[in-house]
Order: sequence, then structure tokens, then C-alpha cells
Amino acid sequence: MGYSDPRWGVRQIFRFKTTGALNGTVASATEKQRITLSDTWPTYVHCAHVAFTAGGTEAAKNQLVLGLSLDGTGTLSAMGTQTLSTHATASVVNWAVTGTLTADDDLVLAQYGTSTDVYDAIVSVEYSEQFDAGVDQ
Repeated sequence: MGYSDPRWGVRQIFRFKTTGALNGTVASATEKQRITLSDTWPTYVHCAHVAFTAGGTEAAKNQLVLGLSLDGTGTLSAMGTQTLSTHATASVVNWAVTGTLTADDDLVLAQYGTSTDVYDAIVSVEYSEQFDAGVDQ
């Protein structure tokens, strides 16, 4: 993409695949999925949405983490967390998370906490590629 591409700077959506069961005990942030959104341009994350394909009713025991891994090194730097509390199946939660990924950074979805309810979710991330990492689009 570049200046001549009509999608330049336009918000796009990336959907992680279904997380699978989010129950059990996870003592520290454990990676579920990762993706490199751009290997050329900085990318700005505007927000995310969590669609529950299986809900639960536990109060604040388990969390999803959306973060970045600098240049794919594996070190997770969190941009935001989403607490898995009472969420009905087929409900959608808006996730206030923002951040800038430089070229080759990975967007990482992780989980931690303890839960017996089998939450299952699809996380969608709104992002746009940028000419300048310091300018939100």
C-alpha cells in the first residue's frame, strides 16, 4: 500500500480466530495468538471488540490481554486488558485499547487468571496503517 492506494489510512479490521476455551488457571499472560499486521508501515490500533461465542458469569477472575511484541521478540507489552466477567453468549463488548506498532511488531492476544466457566471469544481489532508513527488516523 502507499499514497495511491485508496485504503491508505482507512480503518481496517483484523479478526483473531476463535480463542478456544478460556477456562483453567493461567498464572501469567500466556499467548493465545499473534499476527504481524504490517512489515513495512507503522500501524495504529484504534480499539477492539470481543464477541463471546460462549459466555460465563464469573466475576473478574480471568482476563484477555492485547499487546505487542517488539519486532517479534516475544516480550509482551500490554496495550490493554479485558476482564472476563458476566458475558452472555453472542454478546459483544467494546474494548478501549490503543497503541502503535512499528513495522515488524506482532499484535499478541494473551490470557491470564483463573476461571471454571468456559468462555470462548472472537477478538476483532480496528487498525490503520500510518505514514508517520506519531500521527493517529
